[in-house]
Amino acid sequence: MWRVEEALETFPEIPTKRQEKGRALSGGHQQVLAVAQGPMQRRRLLMLDEPSARLSPVLVDRVLGLVRTRKAQGTAVLLVEQLIEKTCAVSDRVVAMARGHLVLEVCADRPDLPHRLELACFGQEFPSALHG
Repeated sequence: MWRVEEALETFPEIPTKRQEKGRALSGGHQQVLAVAQGPMQRRRLLMLDEPSARLSPVLVDRVLGLVRTRKAQGTAVLLVEQLIEKTCAVSDRVVAMARGHLVLEVCADRPDLPHRLELACFGQEFPSALHG
């Protein structure tokens, strides 16, 4: 189970800001705080919307490491993210939407995934783009 100690170990920046209110934190620190709170609630589903926003590359890697850990512990993870390569490395499936429509749904380990995403998201025709 995810505990406060694990959150502090994963994100050692949190204790240094303990006396500050969440809204007074920088955008990156607010994002770290939000990501750290999710797993502490011990839910069966963790939903993260653009968790890499405003984060340094080091913190992005820690967040995605957290996703990998939670998945291994049996938590379902819904991750909305634009960092395609890093996200695919921790994902089982990739679903892409463009202009409000589902345009692609495939396994994350497909070797042609970047090409399929480009074709699907930029409106070009691709045979069987939705599934595969």
